[in-house]
Amino acid sequence: MVTSGNKRGVQISRDRIDTMIRTALRDGTNDGSLRADLNPKLASLVILGAVNWVGIWFRETGDQKPADIAREVVRESLKGYLSTA
Repeated sequence: MVTSGNKRGVQISRDRIDTMIRTALRDGTNDGSLRADLNPKLASLVILGAVNWVGIWFRETGDQKPADIAREVVRESLKGYLSTA
């Protein structure tokens, strides 16, 4: 649970991560590795939403290790953003 004492710190961290993701997405559209029509703001929100949900459904007793899940979530989140050119 986020308390008022650490809420601002969480927001600052979230904003930093969002900025890094948007920058990477913008770089990818600029170098042609990602779709030219990609909206970095929306794409970042989709990625962050997917990552945030892992904490809801992940169970340590499951079949996959956390690192494997992280790789798969990132791969699946980005797959639709790749350029076909």
